[in-house]
Amino acid sequence: MDVSVGSKISIVRSRRVVTGNTISPADIIIKDGKIMGIQPWGKQTVTIGSQLLDAGDLVVMPGIIDPHVHVNEPGRSDWEGYSTATRAAAAGAQHSAGYFQGKAHLWTRNSLPPTTSVSNFHTKLKAAEGQCFVDVAFWGGVIPDPMLYETFLASRPPNMEVAAVEAVANLQYKVRCHIVHLSSAMALPIIRKAKKAGAPLSVETTHHYLTLSAEKIPPGATYFKFCPPVREHSNKEALWNSLLQGHIDMVVSDHSPCTPDLKLLQDGDFLKAWGGICSLQLGSFLFWSSARTHGFSLLDIPRLLSSNPAKLCSVDDRKGTIKPGYDADLVILDPDKEYQEKSLHHKNKLTPYQGFQLWGEIEATIVGGILVYYKGRHCPVPA
Repeated sequence: MDVSVGSKISIVRSRRVVTGNTISPADIIIKDGKIMGIQPWGKQTVTIGSQLLDAGDLVVMPGIIDPHVHVNEPGRSDWEGYSTATRAAAAGAQHSAGYFQGKAHLWTRNSLPPTTSVSNFHTKLKAAEGQCFVDVAFWGGVIPDPMLYETFLASRPPNMEVAAVEAVANLQYKVRCHIVHLSSAMALPIIRKAKKAGAPLSVETTHHYLTLSAEKIPPGATYFKFCPPVREHSNKEALWNSLLQGHIDMVVSDHSPCTPDLKLLQDGDFLKAWGGICSLQLGSFLFWSSARTHGFSLLDIPRLLSSNPAKLCSVDDRKGTIKPGYDADLVILDPDKEYQEKSLHHKNKLTPYQGFQLWGEIEATIVGGILVYYKGRHCPVPA
């Protein structure tokens, strides 16, 4: 049965469905945006009105969740916006971006106003309405009222010195902490020690730290500037080794674009150019292209790009894996096909990855049972 982009999918069938730690033939049954059941391959009857998406031998995985994406709307929507970012996410197999979910948990830094109050949150929520092609959620901060003297007084209590020492000694073992964009392998011994001692610590690194090397960045190529900076090849290999051993929990994009003029391409001044990289649409391909040469299998993609990020974002009760009762967020991937460079859907197209040979092709992205991306085409309206 033919399906079209925007359709509500009832059954996804494939000979390679990733569920937990196995890859096996299966039919995934979908109803009302949820996975209702998983049946043996070919056993589910296609009834009148049902939409079957037969993926053949392509791999079906849970939708990717990226908990570290910068969407700059409102305030700096010429840098990036909800419509362009979520279209890029859908084309790159991201289902949730933080500003959140297909990649879909999207990050709110660099937008104006900052998400540090309820009213500012509603401003951003309103800006996102009707624009998102994948699920989106928001990170925010909580700050005290700076106009009150009590706020200042409370910031300098009499026992502050003692409390500070105790906090440094005990905080990492009592409070859930997440380390963002780890770039330096020198920090890995500290991370290993803390985790071994039972610290509730999670760690992310990014696609650019696992792909690029400082030795290969040409003079003046400020489109390679982001913070922390990319480091040497040996450092990159140490990150891959730590990822393989389980000391790093997830890989994210840290998609943080800006307008090309802020990169100062004519001057080539790394110290003055704005830092940030566009990679939301390409992250899945960047990861798999290198992972397949570093001892990783297809089973590692959902673990590092879906289920572990879902735990970080506290949505692992409904996202990040293929099982009954969970959201019908699915990716159909051809892992053996060379990625064909197509139109980038990020608002700003400047990226250091132009011309890279990458592997993996996204056949389809399904968000809540809706086919939002299929064979290079997007759903005509946001999901």
